[in-house]
Amino acid sequence: MSLTYLTLDDLYLGLKDLLDKRSPTLALLDLGPRYERLLRPRYEQLSALQATAGSRPLAQELSDTDALHDGVGAAIYHMTEAYRLNPLVDDDLRASATSLQTTFAPGTAELQRTYQDQAANASRRKDKLDDAADDLARFPLAGRGHLGQWVEAFLNAGIQLDVLLSQRASIDASRRQAAGDLMGLRPRTIGLLNQLRSELANEAELNPELPANLDDLLFSYFDQLSEARLRNGKTAPTLPAPAPEPAPAGAEPATEPPAGGDLN
Repeated sequence: MSLTYLTLDDLYLGLKDLLDKRSPTLALLDLGPRYERLLRPRYEQLSALQATAGSRPLAQELSDTDALHDGVGAAIYHMTEAYRLNPLVDDDLRASATSLQTTFAPGTAELQRTYQDQAANASRRKDKLDDAADDLARFPLAGRGHLGQWVEAFLNAGIQLDVLLSQRASIDASRRQAAGDLMGLRPRTIGLLNQLRSELANEAELNPELPANLDDLLFSYFDQLSEARLRNGKTAPTLPAPAPEPAPAGAEPATEPPAGGDLN
């Protein structure tokens, strides 16, 4: 059965099966340890790819920080709005509430804007804290402190959104680099598996003590995965094959054929 149409997901499942459940059979071969050393790093790369597939970096951290930012921001807006609307508040205190609201929390609509918009607003407003210190001190909070603590927490959360967005950009860049490095992983891995299959047939011919169904013992799951791809009419993308990688130090060099090729 040709392995040509195996996807990266298929290879992950197949290598996991081969290097775990079928490792005792692989160890029966003289060439087993060499191929285990060659295939193990590829499995680890595929495993890492599976762990990050479909996820956005720092999504939970951004969500938590945004929830803090929006909650405190809404509280600041509603507190200052209460002072603005209450007819029992004197004009001077109302003016302070209006000024603070305009400067730091002009409405709840802006709390629904993008992370980057909220981060930019916080960065611009941070420098206005010192000038507003006297007005902020006029609004005590139950328990301890005054409105200044809320405003500072609100702005710090907005600035933290910027920090997290920058970190996400760096992680995304690293992932794009890793994706480029993985371009040759599929054809190289299929080439190695084809080569292993060919070489184990030769070794089985020279060693009659090996199981007669050795190919099935090692490759039945890969064949099942391949049959499923062909049956469903799904094919893996064609990726360019890079130059062969060197074998581990001290190992016999293994020439890797193109993806889907064989040595017969």
